[in-house]
Amino acid sequence: MASSMAAAASLSPPPATAERPTSHGRLLFPGWVVAALVDPLKVMIAGAPASGNGTQCELIKAKYGVVHISAGDLLRAEIATGSENGKQAKGFMEKGQLVPDEIVVNMVKERLLQLDAQEKGWLLDGYPRSYSQAMALENLGIRPDIFIILD
Repeated sequence: MASSMAAAASLSPPPATAERPTSHGRLLFPGWVVAALVDPLKVMIAGAPASGNGTQCELIKAKYGVVHISAGDLLRAEIATGSENGKQAKGFMEKGQLVPDEIVVNMVKERLLQLDAQEKGWLLDGYPRSYSQAMALENLGIRPDIFIILD
C-alpha cells in the first residue's frame, strides 16, 4: 500500500507558481500556452509589392520589440561582408540565376539563431517565398508563432 501511495504522489502535478498557475492541482493552461506567453514572439510576413508589408513590419517591430530580418537585406549584407554564403550567392546572382534555397535557408537559419533574435524574438520579412523554402525551414524546426500574408 505504501508503494502505491508513493507512486500516486509522484504523479501529482507540481505546486502552483507564478509560472504554473493551477486550479485544484490542475494546470489552468496547457504547456504550449504557457510557453507562448514567455517565449519570444516569432513572426513571418509575406506580401506582394505595395501590399503594406513594410508598414506592418515597422508596426510589429515597434509594438513587440522583435528583430526585423528582411531576407533581401540579409542576402545583400552577406554578399557585402564576403561571408561563405555571400560568396556562393554572389556567384549565382552574377550569372543571372536564382540563389539556391539551400544557401538562403542557411543564411536565414544562421541569422535566426543569433542571440538578439533568440532573446527578443524575430520578424522574418519576405521569406519563405515557396513551398520548398517553407519545408526547409520546417525541417530545421524553425516555425513562426504567426504567419501573416498580405495581398
